[in-house]
Amino acid sequence: MRRWAFQTAWWGSGMLVLGGCFKGELDLPDFQLTETGGIPDPTLVTLTTSIGGSISSTSVSSTSVGDDSTSDTTDTSSDTETDTDSTTGDPPHSICDPQPEDIETAVIFDSKIGWEHEPTDLQTSCIVTWVGTLGTALHVGLACEDGGHSVDVSDIGPTGIEPGDHVELAVYIDVPWWANVYVVIRRDGDVMLAAMSADSLPGDGVNGSDSEFFEPLQLALLDDVCAIEPVVEEPCDFICADPCTVDRRQAIAFLDGNGAEVVYDRGAGQLGATAIEVGAAIEHVEVDCVDTASGRYSFVAVR
Repeated sequence: MRRWAFQTAWWGSGMLVLGGCFKGELDLPDFQLTETGGIPDPTLVTLTTSIGGSISSTSVSSTSVGDDSTSDTTDTSSDTETDTDSTTGDPPHSICDPQPEDIETAVIFDSKIGWEHEPTDLQTSCIVTWVGTLGTALHVGLACEDGGHSVDVSDIGPTGIEPGDHVELAVYIDVPWWANVYVVIRRDGDVMLAAMSADSLPGDGVNGSDSEFFEPLQLALLDDVCAIEPVVEEPCDFICADPCTVDRRQAIAFLDGNGAEVVYDRGAGQLGATAIEVGAAIEHVEVDCVDTASGRYSFVAVR
């Protein structure tokens, strides 16, 4: 079973942090990577471990699982959706094929969970200072015209991004009662990393995101590919509650001008050199809980 995670490393009595500081204006063409005994990442990143905790789809946690250990990851930002069958450990069954895989995706900007951000609309030029995997997360450190930034996403495969690359970073974050997070990194006009966790695809909702946010990667929602999932009553011994939502699985079509790849909710695909995993593409056709969006959509795409 895959768990998208950031691992904590404790060396001696100190916690591992990746840090650095840039002062004054950053001259991108003349910027040089320096080795100071650690990872040359301009952004402070704290990596923590959580066992059996409940977290948002815009954050990740880690646990070292042995033969007698268990872990659980729940997307609290999308109310009560369940990722696995609690009795078998298998992904939940669906009325709609293809059946959902055990896939979760996550995106964190500047090491902060989505709702910890102020509303953000950022476009800036950067140089990659560090790229690699930390636990089961892909971490990209950036030195940008406006300062240091970092992007962490679920590690779904290798990337062609390398330290020293000149890239463009765009970030849009809106925080109503939940977090809508969109992040893209482009190199020479090509999308090298794209990720989101939000209540709608860019441009489709009311959060002000641009429909062309991920260009030249294009997204289209396929909202009529599945029937509504039947409501499954939870066992009730004492306190009983109706399900918070009635859901319909959907699919996202990814297009880049040369081809298209359709990926269903909790599925994976490949568009040319770009690996894609969709953590959620779900419409809540009925909502009986407060502070719950009408849908949840998340994916990570890495080239």
